[in-house]
Amino acid sequence: MKKIIPFEISGVHIAIAIFILLGAAFGIYQFNKKPKQVSDIKTAFVITADELYDAFEQNENEASAKYIDKVIEVSGVISEVDRNNEGNMAIVMKAKNALLGGVNAAMGQKDNLKLTIGEDIKLKCMCVGYNMEVILNNCVPVE
Repeated sequence: MKKIIPFEISGVHIAIAIFILLGAAFGIYQFNKKPKQVSDIKTAFVITADELYDAFEQNENEASAKYIDKVIEVSGVISEVDRNNEGNMAIVMKAKNALLGGVNAAMGQKDNLKLTIGEDIKLKCMCVGYNMEVILNNCVPVE
């Protein structure tokens, strides 16, 4: 008695199965991959909060091309300390030419830093955009 197989297994079928398995493995790897820590990435620019804010205020397109998605080290004076929606500290560094705010820096973890308004601070952050103030994420303090 002959076995009935609905289709023949050929090299093409095996290649397709391997391709699907490799694609699934790559997808799982990408999904579980941890993002790089800002502290481990080389700083692209060292700048003050005033200079950074002014760069976006004078020419947003040029500043966006230069700073967005780059790790920058920003120093300035704290004008506000709060917590964002994720519970992380959010710091606003005053820019002298800003009517409100200036540079908004969200810490990358739930730090319990002792920060006071008027204190000088230096942070290493990822610049993510500008919306009436410069927005920085995943910030870590720099000694």
